[in-house]
Amino acid sequence: MKPHSRPRERRLTQLVLACGMVVLMVSGCQQPQRRYKPASLATRSDVARYVQEALEADSADARRAAVDQIAKTYHAGLPMVIDAIALVARTDESSSVRCAAVRALGAQDDPKSVDTMVILLSQSEGNSSVRSAGAAVRWEAMKSLCKRLMGEPLPDATLRHVRAAAIDRLNRDPSRDVRIAAATLLGYDADGMCVTALVDALRQADFGVQYEAERSLMRLTGITHDHNPTRWQAWLDSTAEPFAGRGALDRQLDGKKGIWPFGGA
Repeated sequence: MKPHSRPRERRLTQLVLACGMVVLMVSGCQQPQRRYKPASLATRSDVARYVQEALEADSADARRAAVDQIAKTYHAGLPMVIDAIALVARTDESSSVRCAAVRALGAQDDPKSVDTMVILLSQSEGNSSVRSAGAAVRWEAMKSLCKRLMGEPLPDATLRHVRAAAIDRLNRDPSRDVRIAAATLLGYDADGMCVTALVDALRQADFGVQYEAERSLMRLTGITHDHNPTRWQAWLDSTAEPFAGRGALDRQLDGKKGIWPFGGA
């Protein structure tokens, strides 16, 4: 990859987005106004200005504030706005700005939101369109996907990508927070690969991962084997329908939060 390929690609993408945002702008002179209006009063023109700040402001604090403000408005779900925030999530040099963008995308019921989270978790070397995601960004992306799975079902094709990303992160992410969030996510996906991955996670040294893996297994199967991977594997090997009791322990699980819900220190 050439040293300047990513900045050049980002500038070109910004130019395309800027052209699209023109349709949101209101022509003519305007009176001076507060930097941010109350979110409920923000117009498309206001949001277009916020998007420009999120993409181009020199200060990371200013870019993050713009993203946060966009997320509060009624226009955060516009396709061009989602495209812009997804670009920020993929490429901004500041981890805190990218985390804000991931949270903003997570609030939108849009396929591009889920796709962006998967990209951040599954990025490969040499992909010049995505800046390497640090632990905080990966954690926010995993939390966002988990909340999505707790709601409306995802299309099968999308769910397969989410599942693969979560299993991969559970197996090998260096951040315990990301692994814990991945273990939580897999508890909402009744697939044999998830059960196998969660049983394997019980062998990890970190008790936080073990704890959330057990809770997810309980949610999926309706039984518990007290964090014992050997007993879980023996049960799994002898069970034709591992999800037959699914939901039997949901009341118990929902009444007691995990030790590290979506991660910890």
